[in-house]
Amino acid sequence: IEGSSYTGSGKIETNGTLEGQNGGDIYVYADYAVINSGKMNASGDDSTTVAAGNAGYIYLEGDYYTQNTGNLTARGGNTTFAGAAGGDADYVELYSDWGPVFNSGAIDVRGGEGATGGDGGDAEMYAYLGKLYNSGKISAYGANSTVGNGGNGGYVGLEADGGQIRNSASVLAWGGDTTDVAGSGGNGDELYVYSDYSGLYEYTPAGDIYWSGQIDLSGGDAVATGTGNGGSAGDVYAEVYGSDVNLKSKLVFLGYSKIQTNGGDGNHGGSAGGYELYNYDGYVYGDEYAPAPGGSVISE
Repeated sequence: IEGSSYTGSGKIETNGTLEGQNGGDIYVYADYAVINSGKMNASGDDSTTVAAGNAGYIYLEGDYYTQNTGNLTARGGNTTFAGAAGGDADYVELYSDWGPVFNSGAIDVRGGEGATGGDGGDAEMYAYLGKLYNSGKISAYGANSTVGNGGNGGYVGLEADGGQIRNSASVLAWGGDTTDVAGSGGNGDELYVYSDYSGLYEYTPAGDIYWSGQIDLSGGDAVATGTGNGGSAGDVYAEVYGSDVNLKSKLVFLGYSKIQTNGGDGNHGGSAGGYELYNYDGYVYGDEYAPAPGGSVISE
């Protein structure tokens, strides 16, 4: 769907409808604004007779404004057929070239359940010269397996250039467990949160980052007495990059219930993930150097 503006409240469904059928893609682009309150579903179909379907992607972009309050689902299908794989999820992306991105809809890019669990998909939001506010739960985890390895989690990224980032929602991108004695746990993936300076004619300082949502990027478990290993966890990385136009923007992780980046159990345990919060210090360059100090970093 393409136009000057898009306002939608009805469902858009390109999900599979036949046994194990893949989902189709959903693409919405507007020259000015995208305002969506309807549910969108691009998931793969479930199955009892074959492997489950893979999902299609969901992409929303308004050049100057993107707002979504509807649930966006691009998850892999489930299957109960013996030995068959669950479907892989695809990605969901919300984007604005010259303005803010606001999302309160749940984003579901989980891998599908099956004998072999499907991989989770990616979830990304990007606002250039605008705020990025998210309160919609993001589920991007890999599915559990009984045959082979657990499904891997998907990547989650939130980035704003010249605008504040606020997130109050959970981000779940862990790797799936396995009960196969020769299988390994799935890997968790990364959460990347980045606030940068930007500008059209004059520079706009990097905005604050405020984060209060739960995070779980843990690796999946393998059978402790088997030959498989625990999955590796993903990293949490958040940065405010102010460069020489720094106005002491703050980086605050506060009020969350937990941040979990544990490696999975197994014959050998998986590697734990990192937790890094970074606020950049810079200099103003001219006849003399002057410091452009970064703001505070708070994690409680």
